[in-house]
Amino acid sequence: GGGEEGGMGVMKMSTIGDLPMRGPGMTANSVCMARFEGGEEGKRGKNVLYAVSGHKAAAAAVPAPGSKEVKVKARHFVDGEGNKVQKKKLCCRSMLLLGLRNLMVVGCEDGTVKLCV
Repeated sequence: GGGEEGGMGVMKMSTIGDLPMRGPGMTANSVCMARFEGGEEGKRGKNVLYAVSGHKAAAAAVPAPGSKEVKVKARHFVDGEGNKVQKKKLCCRSMLLLGLRNLMVVGCEDGTVKLCV
């Protein structure tokens, strides 16, 4: 079916730009997606894309297929007192979302694991 060569049909694409370490450095370990259901009755949930790299992280709701590109701003991590973590002290390479507790587990280049709320 689909009428296109190979039977795939037409695929609509969503685009999210300005993620940290976009391009060839992005890996499956540094990007993940989670679904958040609407808090109010009748509200639809949203898929949210997360990405980490080096000392920055970004998150964006996935836009509807065929809509305009969504640009995100990569944010710095902060310590418990709210101070920006310096680039030389943090180098994130992978992450895992623990949705029930709203935690992001970040694996760092120095072998440490950071928990982010």
